[in-house]
Amino acid sequence: ISMSIKCSSSTDVEKFAAALARFTREDPTFRIVYDEDNKESIAMGMGELQLDIYAQRIQREYGVKIEMGKPKVSFRESLVNPIKFDYLHKKQSGGAGQFARVIGILEV
Repeated sequence: ISMSIKCSSSTDVEKFAAALARFTREDPTFRIVYDEDNKESIAMGMGELQLDIYAQRIQREYGVKIEMGKPKVSFRESLVNPIKFDYLHKKQSGGAGQFARVIGILEV
């Protein structure tokens, strides 16, 4: 399982890094990876209980408040073939209303 993990205070970053380094040395099933796309640290372990225990240990042994949550997901999509579109927008809300038509082709 993986969860995002970050230090709540910028003044405790060194203690936070020391705690993570120590725990990764002690336990081969606990890993920390930095996600370049989303700019966040990801903690990986055998289960949610293990990650919660490490979070509590960081707070108890190092006095560092941390925030844990679901990791962000980078959504990536690319076009394979050119796509034609024709969109007609009509909105009548009293008065003159709105009208627009957009025709185009999306291609790589």
